[in-house]
Amino acid sequence: MAEVNTPSAAQLLRRTERLSVQSARRTSAVRGSGGFESTNRRRSTLLTTPASNRRQSLFSNVIAPASSQSATHFSQQQHRGAPAKVIDLRPLHDKTYLEMLMGEIYDFLVANRFELEMNHAVSRRTLQSPTQKEFVLMFQFLYHKLDPHFTFTRSLETDVITVLRAWEYPYTDQLSRTHISSVGQAWPKFLAMLYWLMKLNLALSGLTEEDMIASDDPFDRLFIRYTHECYGAYISQKEDYSGFYKDLETEFNEMTAKTERDQQERKQRLTNLHNELEKLNGRLTQLDRAQEKSRALENDLQTFSEYKNTLEAHKKKWPDTLHRLENEITALKEKLEEFKREKKNYQDQLTARGLSVETIDNSNIERDKLSKAIEYSENKLRDIQQSLFDQEIQLNSCIDSLKNLVDQYNFSTRRIPVEEYSFELAVKPELTDSEREFRPDEVLTKTLPDEKVKLLQCRSALTQELRSKREQRSKLQDELDRLFEKTFEKNELLEDLKQKCHKKVSQYSEEYDFMMTDSKKYSAQIEALDTELQTLRLRVNTGIIEAESTVKSLSVKKSETEYRIKEERENLHKEVSTIIDSVLNFKSAIQEGLEELDLLAYQELQAQED
Repeated sequence: MAEVNTPSAAQLLRRTERLSVQSARRTSAVRGSGGFESTNRRRSTLLTTPASNRRQSLFSNVIAPASSQSATHFSQQQHRGAPAKVIDLRPLHDKTYLEMLMGEIYDFLVANRFELEMNHAVSRRTLQSPTQKEFVLMFQFLYHKLDPHFTFTRSLETDVITVLRAWEYPYTDQLSRTHISSVGQAWPKFLAMLYWLMKLNLALSGLTEEDMIASDDPFDRLFIRYTHECYGAYISQKEDYSGFYKDLETEFNEMTAKTERDQQERKQRLTNLHNELEKLNGRLTQLDRAQEKSRALENDLQTFSEYKNTLEAHKKKWPDTLHRLENEITALKEKLEEFKREKKNYQDQLTARGLSVETIDNSNIERDKLSKAIEYSENKLRDIQQSLFDQEIQLNSCIDSLKNLVDQYNFSTRRIPVEEYSFELAVKPELTDSEREFRPDEVLTKTLPDEKVKLLQCRSALTQELRSKREQRSKLQDELDRLFEKTFEKNELLEDLKQKCHKKVSQYSEEYDFMMTDSKKYSAQIEALDTELQTLRLRVNTGIIEAESTVKSLSVKKSETEYRIKEERENLHKEVSTIIDSVLNFKSAIQEGLEELDLLAYQELQAQED
């Protein structure tokens, strides 16, 4: 089995927190009876969106915001929350590995009735080099297994990237929008991505509702169950959550009371333990003192034992030492007697020569005095020689310092812009070779007072020139300030133009992105319309055949109908002729009656006038 980065249940719990954040807000107790705000809000997560045919998927609400601004905000949040870049260690260029991925994905698609649901055939060859449409169908099928009510409303590139980032696919950065629009260029990466979705489906299929709720905190379980129930009611379009809130409040109060009882019991146990600890600490202090005294006594006993052993060892050596000392004392006494005898012999010999001990001592004292005087004179001579040598070194050092100072002076005066006079100085060369004394004015080639006067004159001239230069610099500075102000104004104008250019470039980039997105969307719509057009053509061809048969049958009926109409028309003509004759006869009779009445009326009128 290949190793894939399939998330664990704990990771899925953290991952789906983003999917349920809006539902958690909707199902808060503000919509219920009075509201419930936890003082220590812990993990409130739901693993999947509940199934409902009347509500749309929460995740579709999250990843399909109503405006481009909210979409940008969501993508930024996803980008900030995305994990660090992971090195891809999958052998995507190994054919055996890719065949294994294709085999497992194919088995999953077949087992979950891909062909029936997506109305498209699939085979192992399809997974080797699928078309763009086949990849879209497989991706939508695998993701709809995770979230059945998610709707792909935007472009394929945006939906794929957003979905993978939301589920923290570790290799999302390797999938660019260009690759997604044409998966054939990097099919192994997309095959591995589909395999990851398949493994994620398998991991989620084994989870139960108990796996969705953390078991380490009962308050977490209580609140998450309440949120889950409210969310289920919301999906079912129920707006009354008061019953769930009452159950939550009752269980919360019971759990709080139980927690407080446990806390009181633990406090009591803690107090008892503190009392026992104080008693044990008192006993421990006494034991520590006793141990310290015991260790001190043991140390004293050991020291005393060592001292006693040392004395006993020395005691064994004392008889030999005393015997040796007695022998040495006896030998020294014998040598002392021998020295006394030799001293007496020397004194007798000196007396025989006419010398005494006092004369010899005086001679030794006078010799010591003379030796000390000679040594003092030699030391004084060495001190004088050393002093002369030091003075000579000091004089050479002073001459070197003077030469360095003169060189520095010459270096400084060379920069003075004066051509009429040279301020060059030099030390006379005979200063180091001659042994006679030199006056201060004989050390240098020029006298210092004259040189000082020349320097003051030069300084005065340079000061005047400096003033004129400063005035010119002030004028140039004013002109420079004016130029700087003009430059600053030009820079401001340039910055404004740059900002406008940057806005135009940004606007162009956004419009270009929107145009590309729309073009891809229209391409997908055109493809769908082409498919629909082919279907319509098939239907039209079928309709034409049916229409031809219908036309033939209608032609027969038409002939029959025309024949009946012709007969009815002839009958109607006959009836109309009869009716016309009757009407004409009726009209003639009426006209005759009217003429008779008119004549009769005229006659009566004539009779009345007469």
